Amino acid sequence: MRGKYQIQCDRVGEITVLVYAEELQVEVEREGQRKKHKSKLSKSESEFIGIIGQYGAKHTPISSRYIEARYMEVSGTSNLPLNFIKNTLASVRRKFSECVFNLTGISGVKFVVNINRSGYFLNVDEVKSPTNYRPALIEVDVDKYLKIKAVFNSIKSEHRRIAKTLGLSFLVSLSAFFLILLIQYYYISSEIQKNSEDVVGTMINLTELSCSSDDAMLMKTLGNSISLESALIKDVDSNDQCMVTEDSVERFQSRPDKWYKRTSSYLYISRINSGHEVHGRIRLKSINSRYSRYLSPLLFESLTFERLDQFKLSIGNKVESRAVYKDTINTGLVVSYYGENIILEMVLLSLVLFSIIYLRKAINLTRYIILLFGFSIKLEGVINTNSMQVEYYEALSLFKIGGRNTQGAIGFLRKSKLLSTHTIITLEVLSKAEEQYGSIGFNLCPSILLNDHHFSNICRIIMDSDKLFVIEVTEDSKVSYSDKIVEKINLLSGLENVKIAIDDFGQGNNNVGLLNVVNASYIKIDKKITQDTSSNNYKDKITKIIELANSFGVDVIFEGVEDKNIKSMLGEGAVFQQGYYYNRG
Repeated sequence: MRGKYQIQCDRVGEITVLVYAEELQVEVEREGQRKKHKSKLSKSESEFIGIIGQYGAKHTPISSRYIEARYMEVSGTSNLPLNFIKNTLASVRRKFSECVFNLTGISGVKFVVNINRSGYFLNVDEVKSPTNYRPALIEVDVDKYLKIKAVFNSIKSEHRRIAKTLGLSFLVSLSAFFLILLIQYYYISSEIQKNSEDVVGTMINLTELSCSSDDAMLMKTLGNSISLESALIKDVDSNDQCMVTEDSVERFQSRPDKWYKRTSSYLYISRINSGHEVHGRIRLKSINSRYSRYLSPLLFESLTFERLDQFKLSIGNKVESRAVYKDTINTGLVVSYYGENIILEMVLLSLVLFSIIYLRKAINLTRYIILLFGFSIKLEGVINTNSMQVEYYEALSLFKIGGRNTQGAIGFLRKSKLLSTHTIITLEVLSKAEEQYGSIGFNLCPSILLNDHHFSNICRIIMDSDKLFVIEVTEDSKVSYSDKIVEKINLLSGLENVKIAIDDFGQGNNNVGLLNVVNASYIKIDKKITQDTSSNNYKDKITKIIELANSFGVDVIFEGVEDKNIKSMLGEGAVFQQGYYYNRG
């Protein structure tokens, strides 16, 4: 026997339908007698009834396309004639109607029903066979095309974060680079200021002396300078000349050749005052060693010194570009700072900083993309125990790649902050699920709603889909239900094709207080409570939970129904249940 079904009809009473491989048998009670009528069935008619009975339901009818796919799978047929399904099911309906009419004289009783031409289900009221209702557990292989699209979307969904991180990296690197340049400028300019004031001050003091001055005074005045190597003093009136160093004074009546030897090794400066000419010289080697230590190829890499028309001196690497900055100090010395690739270096520093900041994120995203190729979805049914029909399917992610089990993969997604990305990808896949799955639930962590971009994506996918969704709001102890989160949950509940379920009810933030502010349709009781059948007053606790839910106008779903004992302990009031007991096949 393929299946046994019962139909309650006001005009007829109870109708029992038995479906065999090649026969349809209808039984009714008439005048205290059990009457039967039979009709021959073709193999395809019998198969179609079995498929619709197994997978179809009033709230989740199955499409012709799904019936065709299942029939071709079990029969091995690769092609069906035009309108084959429509004509075959019309024949079944006609044979059933004839059986009922022959037994009762009443017409119009339906067995195979087509709702709004969108799908089929059997008009049965009581299930007598485990093959008579849709399975509570379905594994869905995600299409390869959808996985590739999901990979693309996972990268695309990161573009805002990438842009934000890149902008932050540029801002931080710009600030850091500017600070380093400022520090470099401070040390260089301080050194220049000190040495320039030293040279100018010493030159002024020497112009107040003459070659006739005391040698000790001349040597002491020059020796106080940290920059001048020697000086040549000319008395304009007497034409006397003297060369002063820190340890000697030499006087000349004619041009001192000693002073003018190796001029390329010195920087010469002059000052005239009160009939005296003073010419000072500084070793170029000393200048280079003094300032080169402050220069760097990555920052200011060269300097030029200019003083009126007296001299122009360059230090460091030769740079052809324009000066980055020019500075005139109070002694009249003009200093130009050069750095050939400062802008490029700043950009490169930004990219390096971006790579450091985003490296872990990029690695995690790559690992997630690899996980996606082993990603599938398990649809676990929430069962209405009154009708033994699937109220809705909860979508659970499965991962079978990269050496990770599903729990490990979910833990990785939480730790790497990619759970929101995965939620959106899962929702994309569910929105394209075949019609026969009906209402589908998916988990939503409240922290995702804090991100306006993710929230708008979720709304877009749901509104663009013709599917019915149950959003199961999970508990997150790290996130409290702010006004913003509550508002967004209620916005979602206001969508035509959305219901809200509060998951993990009774734990953390998912408590009674939430029912006062959220428009929920279900609360889901954790399996720890459901399975604690040995506790005192277990049935009283279950009753109080149901009464509490009823006072708020919501239904209760008990998770973790693993066996018949738990089902029995829950009692008839626990209408909606979920667990292994219903998933066994």
